[in-house]
Amino acid sequence: MSEVSEMRPEALVRDDADARRLLQWALGVFQKWPEEFGGFSAAMRCCDGSRTVDGEVCVFPGGRVMLDVGCDDALTAWVQGALSAISWARTPRFFKDGEGRFPITFEPDDGHHLGRGVRVHLGDGAWRTYRVDFKGRIRQQEDAELARRATVTYDDFIRTCPGRTLPRRIRLRQCDATTDSVVETAEIADLYERRSHVWLPVGRRAVVAEMANRREFAFELTAHRLL
Repeated sequence: MSEVSEMRPEALVRDDADARRLLQWALGVFQKWPEEFGGFSAAMRCCDGSRTVDGEVCVFPGGRVMLDVGCDDALTAWVQGALSAISWARTPRFFKDGEGRFPITFEPDDGHHLGRGVRVHLGDGAWRTYRVDFKGRIRQQEDAELARRATVTYDDFIRTCPGRTLPRRIRLRQCDATTDSVVETAEIADLYERRSHVWLPVGRRAVVAEMANRREFAFELTAHRLL
């Protein structure tokens, strides 16, 4: 067997320097926490349309979240997951340690209304495509694996520091990759405020639909304290 035939398909992808530069710039538009940021604590109130739960929360960089709410159910699991995702998204990381590790190419220029497509070839048949609009903002991210496909669309933004933004309205969609049937959708509205020199989450409202089951969740954070 030849050396080329033993190589995985992604190893044969020719990296596009222009696509790489565009994606690195676009990812840098999202507001991040400072590198020395240690996290924050806050008072929390969360609800699911039928009840309200009060508690405390500590959020750390890298997705770690500690809840103190005195219960463990679907509502608190949603809050935990939501704050963990926000933490991951706001934690700074070098491009070379993330998407920059993989080959990056442009998608065919299809005139998509959300912008130019840039694909990250993750290997083993998995890929991630970003849509970058004319302002250099990422408007959509699509992740594809063998079993599932997930799409995140950013419909509105909060302007933070000059040249930086935070997503304010987000739509999520998960599909079964084999049947293309929709497994779950979510419509999310986020609110951030600047505390000292850091932009912190102060609230999220979400409508989550899974099959025929539709749920509404929300949390509000107050009395933030930097750790």
